[in-house]
Amino acid sequence: MSSSKPTKTLPPTTCSLMETATNVNNTNWKNKFNSEILSSKNNSSNNPLFTLKRYNQTIELINGAKLKRYIDRNEKEIALLKKYDVIHVGRQQKLVKNINSSEGDIIKYYLILDELFDSIYTAHIKIGYRDINSTMREIKKSMLVLQKTHIKLFISGCHECKIKQTKPKNSPKLVVQPVISNDFNEHGQVDLIDMQSCPDATFKVILNYQDHFTKFCILKAMKTKTAAEVAYHLLDIFTTFGAPRILQSDNGREFVAKVIEELADMWKDLKIVHGRARHSKSQGSVERSNQDVKQLIVLIAGSGVIFNTPDFAREDDDCVADLYDPRSSIVKRTVKMSTCRYRHTSSIIQINNSTKVLLAGGSDEGWLASGDVFDVTNGTFHPVNNSMPEPRQFHTATTLPNGHVIIAGGCRHDGDYLNTLILYNSSNGTFDLFDVPTLTFVGNGTTLQDRQDHTATLLLDGRVLFTGGSHDYGLVSCEIYNPLTNIFTQAANMSVGRYWHTATLLPKTGAVLVCGGRNLERLFRSCELYSP
Repeated sequence: MSSSKPTKTLPPTTCSLMETATNVNNTNWKNKFNSEILSSKNNSSNNPLFTLKRYNQTIELINGAKLKRYIDRNEKEIALLKKYDVIHVGRQQKLVKNINSSEGDIIKYYLILDELFDSIYTAHIKIGYRDINSTMREIKKSMLVLQKTHIKLFISGCHECKIKQTKPKNSPKLVVQPVISNDFNEHGQVDLIDMQSCPDATFKVILNYQDHFTKFCILKAMKTKTAAEVAYHLLDIFTTFGAPRILQSDNGREFVAKVIEELADMWKDLKIVHGRARHSKSQGSVERSNQDVKQLIVLIAGSGVIFNTPDFAREDDDCVADLYDPRSSIVKRTVKMSTCRYRHTSSIIQINNSTKVLLAGGSDEGWLASGDVFDVTNGTFHPVNNSMPEPRQFHTATTLPNGHVIIAGGCRHDGDYLNTLILYNSSNGTFDLFDVPTLTFVGNGTTLQDRQDHTATLLLDGRVLFTGGSHDYGLVSCEIYNPLTNIFTQAANMSVGRYWHTATLLPKTGAVLVCGGRNLERLFRSCELYSP
């Protein structure tokens, strides 16, 4: 029947793509383009572009015809149902080409005049500002009623194309202009950080994948710079978050090998662009994040510890921390911690204008309730003055604006999930248990829900957002702790329960981007944005 709908994931509609096309540089050209298209449409009876009025009228006729039995439909309604169909995308109705068995299940949308400029602009960006035919092929993958004259007119006023045309012929080949994206994971850039001066055992390289819109970075430790290893980690990132529309890289051989190009065969909408982009918002941003990564590698603690595995002997220096100085690229050994630990937390704190690092909880052939404080100035450790009421791992630790550290959730040695909130008091160097209902530090504190493998993010206003985690399943709940009032409040739930996810504060807006993770059944590639 003509009213049947294909069961497959819909490609992005022009409504979602329109946001990417609002660019200050193109506003005037967009108005002129629409005027010329409208003029040519009025002068041509063969131009198939829809006006918004005719588009909505056609949808209304299709919906009305579907409600009738076949024998009650008139000839016009039968003809419309052979050519068109209406599907729901979110809360909107979209007019698409009717799909029959001979054409497969590819969904193609009919364009209206108001969407034409933005649709061409988005496709033109995606393929790196290439020629008319390439743009035509790209947009026809999901759109209908487009003509080459439309694209030719658009390119004649394209700002980026004019820049390329004015490049002197005897100058080096112009690098593809970078795309400044307006949506998460629309444009990603990958780069490699050489860490051979301070390797971590056999790992000597860090892969840095950055999303251009959020500046969200994913880091992967690598042993070599081979294309196969790069492809392996990109595949892992794309499987979790989805592939970007454009992947930017330099011309290094590890990025131009066949194994990298095969990623484009797996994700048909992925466009791989080689060559370093000369733009402060693209390549410059990636290189700045590379430097940030090097500078953030300050303390590497507890390496080499193997939990509850008697077949492996502990080395004498396993409990020694390594200190990396990014200014000199030198790694030096420090003194031993009070105990070996892993699955612990590490937090930067300031005590009397001196930078220190708090290590809390974790495991060492058993769950730990202890903590260590590392003095960056003299390179020494000393244990926290007391222990936490319960040993824990898989918890979070967040440094508050007042210098104290909130330690939340986790699990203990018997497998129970913890609902307690610990305060590390940097003034006296002790752990205290905070009871939310009574607003006191006592021995039976609780948060709103037991959780481990969650995230804790310090918001711009000093509050702490806890998202997801696990309690035998993925949690959808979120909660906010206000250290000024010592009160927890329930935040809005996420759309899916997830743990092992990330939560990244976006400094300009104060929002938190929650991405990836999993539950007991599957991995997630989705992201959610929390706005305080």
